[in-house]
Amino acid sequence: MKLGMFADELSATPGQACEMAALHGVHWLEFRMWYRHRAPQGMTQADMDAVRREADGWGVRFSSVSPGLLKIAPDAPERASHTGDLLDQSLDLADTLGAKVLVTFTPIVPEEQRGQWDEWLVDELRTMGERAQARGIMVAVENEPVCVGSSAPLVAQLVKLVAHPAVKMNWDPGNDASSGQSTGPEAWPVVAPVLGHVHVKDYYQGKPQVADLGEGYSDWRWILAKLKEIDYPGFLILEPHNVPLLVSAMRAIMVLRKRLAEAGVEW
Repeated sequence: MKLGMFADELSATPGQACEMAALHGVHWLEFRMWYRHRAPQGMTQADMDAVRREADGWGVRFSSVSPGLLKIAPDAPERASHTGDLLDQSLDLADTLGAKVLVTFTPIVPEEQRGQWDEWLVDELRTMGERAQARGIMVAVENEPVCVGSSAPLVAQLVKLVAHPAVKMNWDPGNDASSGQSTGPEAWPVVAPVLGHVHVKDYYQGKPQVADLGEGYSDWRWILAKLKEIDYPGFLILEPHNVPLLVSAMRAIMVLRKRLAEAGVEW
């Protein structure tokens, strides 16, 4: 398993994020924010190249990018861009940074509509997978409480319907913890066959209150043991979601390393 972190959880300034990652032994970053913009919006090719140079200068690599694709209302006018121009720009960003994972979401819907996606979403994700696969990139669909794929089991079901080798699941047990939908083990039987990427954080049950990894609702000790059991080859991307940024990030790194040691997992 490879330990990484969201760059903007260290700093929204890419150069500073790369420097902080290098200084604290984090070799992989997931790229989400470019200053105040959700990347790649507002970025030119020169901007993307500059981020890559900063990372190379510090010996840091990019695991993944998270441009927030499809995290919009189903009827939002920008939907066409999210599966068109913005997708192309996101793939360009991943290519430039050397990232092999593109994290995407599912549309934001009212609570009563969660789990009730339309066929167009299955088709769009399959097409997204085809376009990503042509560049050697995997699409990872994230479970997010406000989205139609609001829980890990629902996203696993959706990915199974998409049935494309380049479309996998981005499992975020912390998101299920914050909404009280799963501690992790309940979702595992359906998540494991489609797992492609993992975000790491923890919350207290049904609350937006951040917890130390393994002290909240997600059963991270069990999850890490299971990931070891299947010899999960991918990334564990820390997303502390707390302030002050550096204090939160460093604590999250230390706690994850402790949990990995307890599970006998090398990183």
